Amino acid sequence: MNADPYPSDLDDDEWAILGPLITPGKQAGHPQGLELRRVVDALSYLLRTGCQWRALPHDFPPWTAVFYHHAKWRAQGTWEPINAALRERHRLACGRKAQPTAAIIDSQSARTTEAGGPRGYDGGKKVSGRKRHILVDTQGNLLKACVHLADIHDRRGAGLLLAGLKPRFPHVTLVWADSAYQGLKAWVAETLGWTLAISKHWQQALVDRSARRTGGARTAAAGATPRLPCHQAQVGRGTNAGLDWAQLPHEPRLRALDLNQRDAPVCVHGTGHAQTPGGMNMV
Repeated sequence: MNADPYPSDLDDDEWAILGPLITPGKQAGHPQGLELRRVVDALSYLLRTGCQWRALPHDFPPWTAVFYHHAKWRAQGTWEPINAALRERHRLACGRKAQPTAAIIDSQSARTTEAGGPRGYDGGKKVSGRKRHILVDTQGNLLKACVHLADIHDRRGAGLLLAGLKPRFPHVTLVWADSAYQGLKAWVAETLGWTLAISKHWQQALVDRSARRTGGARTAAAGATPRLPCHQAQVGRGTNAGLDWAQLPHEPRLRALDLNQRDAPVCVHGTGHAQTPGGMNMV
């Protein structure tokens, strides 16, 4: 244990969970010369600070050794069971079943550096770079991530993300998405056997409810936009995919899901490399 740990270093309880998933068994040949816990601490420091590989502090193992182990674990698929184990522990701690039954899909386009690599132009977001597609459970835990060119439409990118997921998540039956995925309902039902539910924007849901109450006298097409209390307008600024606001009572709107982005290694589609939009070789 480091005598003067960084805030990103793993404590003993965290390493007790992560260590068995990363530490190799007895192997013939040259013995392991590095303390793998410090390698993981170095990777955690990189993720937390966003520094360059060569800028790792000198009390960590050499950056070349840290990068070597990261690349090896990525190639071996080590990060996937780690993410699954942590996700299941978190779900059980929240009183949920270990395996999810519903999921949420969304994407985000991000600018990339001029250093090269795959990139495209997202005309809708006016962003030149890459698009990260993620699938999470209703707690916001990562199920899968995929990075591809920003000019790939969400419907096509969702196909890259969702392909082959049925065996990995056999209990999932419902996926929430926004209107960009409208054309995927038949494909999702036929390929995965899942139901794709398209969620309305919270303002549109309130407009529709208001129209139903007034018998359609004032509709969104006529330009009727209900005036919202201040706290409802604040809630609408978050990312709350999958929630039908017209069906929620007053108070639960204030406790809506906030799907935070999570760090996890992902594969850049078509390259075999895991990178961040800034060019760092991990996400």
